[in-house]
Parts: sequence; structure tokens; C-alpha cells
Amino acid sequence: MKKHTITGNVSIIRNFYLKELGRKRKIWIYLPPEYEKSSERYPVLYMHDGQNIFDEYTSFCGEWKVDEILEDLYEKNTGKKVIIVAVDNGKKERLNEYSPWKSEINSYRIKRQGGLGDKYTDSIVYSLKPFIDKNYRTLKEDNGIMGSSMGGLISLYASLKYPEIFKRVGVLSPAFWFAKKHFLNFIDKYDSEKDIKIFFYAGEKESEEDGLSEKYKNDTSEFADILRKKGFDNINILFDKNGIHNESAWSQHFKEIFLWLYE
Repeated sequence: MKKHTITGNVSIIRNFYLKELGRKRKIWIYLPPEYEKSSERYPVLYMHDGQNIFDEYTSFCGEWKVDEILEDLYEKNTGKKVIIVAVDNGKKERLNEYSPWKSEINSYRIKRQGGLGDKYTDSIVYSLKPFIDKNYRTLKEDNGIMGSSMGGLISLYASLKYPEIFKRVGVLSPAFWFAKKHFLNFIDKYDSEKDIKIFFYAGEKESEEDGLSEKYKNDTSEFADILRKKGFDNINILFDKNGIHNESAWSQHFKEIFLWLYE
């Protein structure tokens, strides 16, 4: 039986209106342990699939344990203090919202999904971020974005669309296969600021479906190499030979990815 596992100062906004998307969404906000006693301002890391970030009870298949990891880093004085803002996914709308393009996959589960990624990304930039910056002590210019699977796809896209905003990017087990040709075409035409730190991760056992694990790894390598050739010189990449496609694997590597992004 699943139980609540929230640790530290995590609050919830239950019906935050994402104007550009035209939908309400639950928002989770983690504050550093010292926040109430300090006047310090903090970087903000935006994350997707908020149900899975802090609480086993609401998670799909286990939680990332971001709150526990950051609390431990704080106690050991070994990590950057940040505010985490995690946005719940839209459940049946998840695939639609996490890709700017319609899927290229001819599958009954996926066919014709996608296409709302621009509105979702815009809603973080124009609705959510101004609210967070107004109501919390943030470093307005120091923002990151991180997600897994489709959340990895939309995280990289958001950072390329808004490079002046999202300068620290975690791209875990990215589902580039969902709209790979569209994304590569977007990057091919891309010419903007390159001062972004990007950490790519993929497991080598992402899926039991024939060839899909290899596709995750190869696509991740391909995107990283293309961005390097485009002038992105602050890229890290990690492959886990035992990594599978779930929250437990992403939780296992969150600390390493976070510390590199915020070193």
C-alpha cells in the first residue's frame, strides 16, 4: 500500500491556471530548509510529472525522492540550495502537452497525439514563472528545467525555445522517437544563444520492446552530438547499463545530474 512520503517544506497549489494552455494544474513547490529564516534568493528548477517528484502516494510508479535528496545535500552542506517547482502532468493529455509536434508514430496508443507543447511551455514561462518570481524569493535569471521520457523531450525543447530563461537542463530517458524528425528539423534551423548546461541520461534497459532500449540510447547520443556541433560545449551525458524506464532509475541519478547542473 502506497503512503505519503513528502519530506521538508513542500507546499501545493491545487488549481493553478495555466493561461496559455487554458487548463488548471496542480503545482508542487519545494523550498530550501532555511527559506523561512533567510532573506536569500534562490535559483528555480522547473520539473514535469509533478505527481512523481516528491510523494510516493501520488506517483505512477514510485517517486524521484527529490525532496529527500535535497534535504540530505543541505544537511551535508554539499549541494546548491534551490526552489523546485513541479507541474502535474495532464494524465490523458500528457502526450499532447509534452510535444510541440504531432507524433510520427503510427500506433493506436500514440497516433495523432502531441502538438500542445508550445502552449504548455509558454504557460510555464508566461503564467507560472511570473507567479513564482512574485511570490517567492527567486533569482529570476537562474532557472532550470528537467524531466524524463516525454518530459525530457519537452525540457530540451523549452530550453532551446527560451535559452535566455532555462540555462540548466536535465534530459532523462528522452522519448525523442515520438517526434524525432520534427525535433531534428527544429534544431537544424536553430541559431541562438548557446550558454546552456545540458545533462543527458539514458538507460540501456529502457524497454523490453525490441530495439527500443537501443533507440533511447542512440537518439540521446545523436541529439547530444548534434548540439555539440551547433556550438553547445557544456554538455554531459551518462548511460546506465542497468537503467530502466522508471522513476527509481531517474531518482538514482538525480543527485549526480543536479550537482553537475548546479556546481
